[in-house]
Amino acid sequence: MDLLGWQQEGEKSKPAAFKPKAAAPGEGCDAPGRWVCYILLNELPTGKSQEGKGGQMRSAILILVALLCSTPLMAQGTDADLRSELEALHAKWMKAFDSGEGATMDQIEMDNLALVTGAGLWTKKTPRADKQPKRDPETERTLSDVSVRRFGDTAILTGILHTKSSKENSQDGTTVVFVKSGGKWKIASAQWTPIASSK
Repeated sequence: MDLLGWQQEGEKSKPAAFKPKAAAPGEGCDAPGRWVCYILLNELPTGKSQEGKGGQMRSAILILVALLCSTPLMAQGTDADLRSELEALHAKWMKAFDSGEGATMDQIEMDNLALVTGAGLWTKKTPRADKQPKRDPETERTLSDVSVRRFGDTAILTGILHTKSSKENSQDGTTVVFVKSGGKWKIASAQWTPIASSK
């Protein structure tokens, strides 16, 4: 990626009312909680002691365990949604950079944006609107090997940025830090490291 432009800018009986299928090790419950789910589903007291309040308590516990076991799957869905959202935001940012759309970049960036390139550290001091130079709008920039990790209102995207244009064909390892501000994800910093060609 040409970065110069950035610088320039018991019995297992169950209550009749609730009969979940016992989870075998590695099934039904997602790691790392699968063993906890298995033990709770199979080792809770059974028999006469579960009549009346005891039975109601066990049913309540089983429902809670079922919810806990499903939590990792829900989290996976949430993570996938976040990854898609941040990848789309990154693509919009890159497109605005190549098209010289400074106002769009300002909407996506934090005011104190910091970029780290091979040329050093660049810190945003003024808005880009009406100042961002137009490059090649036909440039294609895509991400691969993307990983997104979230820590509260901060999310870190890592991956490989592929850049193709009439003048450039490159790959860069990239790390982009997003911060949630005013209910929207914005880019707080980004870094690129050129990847040498395998030829």
